[in-house]
Amino acid sequence: MVTVRGSADSVESRLTAGLLRCPYCGGRLARWGHARRRLVAMGSGWEEFWPRRSRCRGCGRTHVLLPADLWSRRRYGAAVIMTVLMLAAQAAAAGRAVARPRAAAPGGGRRLVPASTAHAWRSRFAGRAAVIAGS
Repeated sequence: MVTVRGSADSVESRLTAGLLRCPYCGGRLARWGHARRRLVAMGSGWEEFWPRRSRCRGCGRTHVLLPADLWSRRRYGAAVIMTVLMLAAQAAAAGRAVARPRAAAPGGGRRLVPASTAHAWRSRFAGRAAVIAGS
């Protein structure tokens, strides 16, 4: 999966115009159907997303294109994940316990992001913080 800046509509229009390039060979990407549909918990609620698949005209590799507000292999949108990380940073600075935000629940309503999921995001981010700060 390749994360591409902009919204899903922006990704689609740039793909149609031939402006997206293969991350491996630099060849032009062309439409190649769609990946499977998935539900993603965004800040505003659950949204169905149908990612666009592309194929490089140079090397023939296929890529699933994700807009910037979705992250690869995550059921939650980038805004929800960043909220968890920001709450953790604020809690650490204040010497408090870490809070978990409420995310949209399937079928309506809101529920807490599971503790194990929030912990995994925090620990993964903490493990990569030095690499991110150095770049």
